[in-house]
Amino acid sequence: MAPYITADFFLDRFVRLRYKMSKDGTQIFIVGHDDRRPQIGARSPGFSRFCARAAKTRTPELARDGGMPAVAVTDVNNLFGVYEISDTLAKAGVQPIVGCLLSVDLDEAAPANRANVRQQFARVASTLQGSYALIDYVNFKGEGTLHTERYRDQGWGLLQVLEQMRGATDGPSAVEEFSRSAAAVLRRRVQNSPPARKESRWLPGWINRVSSYAGNS
Repeated sequence: MAPYITADFFLDRFVRLRYKMSKDGTQIFIVGHDDRRPQIGARSPGFSRFCARAAKTRTPELARDGGMPAVAVTDVNNLFGVYEISDTLAKAGVQPIVGCLLSVDLDEAAPANRANVRQQFARVASTLQGSYALIDYVNFKGEGTLHTERYRDQGWGLLQVLEQMRGATDGPSAVEEFSRSAAAVLRRRVQNSPPARKESRWLPGWINRVSSYAGNS
C-alpha cells in the first residue's frame, strides 16, 4: 500500500506534519501544556461520529471535574463532527481546542506523481493560510479519491488539486499556486459535467471561494 499523507492542524496554529503508512485507529493521546493539567484528545477515522457520541456522554463533565482546562478534539478530513462536542465542552467550562486531521490516499495518485503530491501537500501546509486552504477545500470538494466523484474519469478533490501543482518553494507562493490549481480543477469539472446539470451556474461562487485562499476574492 502506498503511504497516506496525514497532517494534524489546530485552528489557531499548525501543530505537526508527518507521513504514515496507514490510517490511524482510534487513539487517546496526552498533550502536556506547561504547568497546567494535561489536555486529553481523541481521534479516529470517521471521527465525526465519535464526536457526536462524545457530546452525549459525561466527557465534558469528567474533564471539568478532573480540573482539565482544555480538551483537544480532532476531526478527520472534515470539521462537521466537532461543533456539538465543542459547544458541550464550552458549556461545561472546558476550553475546546478544535483540530483537523487531513489525509490523502496516495494509492489513488499515479505512481510517478506520488512524490510530487507529497511535496505539494507539505508546501501548502507550511503556513497557517495554507492549512486553512487544505482544510476548507477537503470540506468543500472532498479528498478526490472516490471513483464515483468523477466526470470523464477526472476528479475534482484535494488529490487532483495537488496533482496539478509543480512548485518547489514554501510560503505564500505555495498557497497562491494551490488557489490557482483549485480554480483550474473546478473549471475542468464544469467543462466535463453533463450539460443537463448546468454546473456553470455554480462556478463563479466556487472560484470566489478558492480565490480567497490567496487573499483574492
